[in-house]
Amino acid sequence: MTDSPRPGGVSRREFMRLLGMSLAFTGVGACARPVRDTIEPWVLAPEQVIPGRPTWYASALTRAGRALGVLVETHEGRPTKIEGNPAHPASLGATDAFAQAALRGLYDPQRSRAPLIAGGIVSWDELVAALLAASPASGAGLRILTGAITSPTFAAVMGRVRARRPGVRWHRWEAVGREHARVGAALAYGRPLEALHDLSAADRVLALDADFVGWDPAGVRSQREFARRRAAGGANGDAHVRLYAVEPAPSLTGDLADHRLALAAADLPAFAAEFGRALGL
Repeated sequence: MTDSPRPGGVSRREFMRLLGMSLAFTGVGACARPVRDTIEPWVLAPEQVIPGRPTWYASALTRAGRALGVLVETHEGRPTKIEGNPAHPASLGATDAFAQAALRGLYDPQRSRAPLIAGGIVSWDELVAALLAASPASGAGLRILTGAITSPTFAAVMGRVRARRPGVRWHRWEAVGREHARVGAALAYGRPLEALHDLSAADRVLALDADFVGWDPAGVRSQREFARRRAAGGANGDAHVRLYAVEPAPSLTGDLADHRLALAAADLPAFAAEFGRALGL
């Protein structure tokens, strides 16, 4: 077998020599000394903290103003896992995808860690001073924007702020809010209310564009109750509890339903009215 040069000017022998050199350099690079780092021990170790043994804390996650009771697993002070709290009525020992994903927010390098003014970090005292300086004594022109809040403590604080500065306005907004549900409750009951479903004794469930096992803030409890009801069977000896879903777009509830009807959102009021008449309502 001849060692004739290739059209590119490199012979077979030269190609093999270069290949061997590149592999040698790769091996040298892989055997480089690792970066030295040290883990300093605690000077005063926290009580009841044993390295390698998790510590659990009871906490709550909020979404759209609803609280979900959870248990947070931590290792040496760092949260690593979220589970449902069996003693909390909103979770019944379970979580959903939103609760599991909440753990990532604690390690998000882009999360806000301090108050900002014009993109610059300031202290809380500086923030309050800037807000007071930018508004008159009545607070006119000052707007406070938050998400859905159901905390009575926060509401009491906002009440004291508005009592001292009547011109302050408090606005609450959610990217996927429940304003229409509250408006509907006000039309039915005279004041805005939140519906709390009890599926523990339901034999037939009709969901009208209601994804109660999906994004719904009370979805974790609804999932558990509905699953237990299906496992136990209906009150009349039915082997299977039925779920009917009428919705304009696919949802988790629609995927779980025994019967699903795709219906335009504009036609849902007429469907609900006809269904009510069929029941004699």
